[in-house]
Amino acid sequence: MRGEGVDERDLRLTLRRIRDDGFWENEALWAEVAESLPAYRLSKFQPLMPRWVAREVVGKYLLDVAGARRWMETITPG
Repeated sequence: MRGEGVDERDLRLTLRRIRDDGFWENEALWAEVAESLPAYRLSKFQPLMPRWVAREVVGKYLLDVAGARRWMETITPG
């Protein structure tokens, strides 16, 4: 992690936040992620994809959400 003013406390808060199942179910967050990708990044058909399809493609193939969740289970964010 990089950023001006980012410290260990910020990291721990972020880890707690992403351990919460609600984080991964946030539709607004997924829409923001999908919309921030260039039109070609998901598929040439990205503009025609329903939101649920874009979310599935991002979550399974680009970000490996399942892998991230498994990793989160192995750490303890004190």
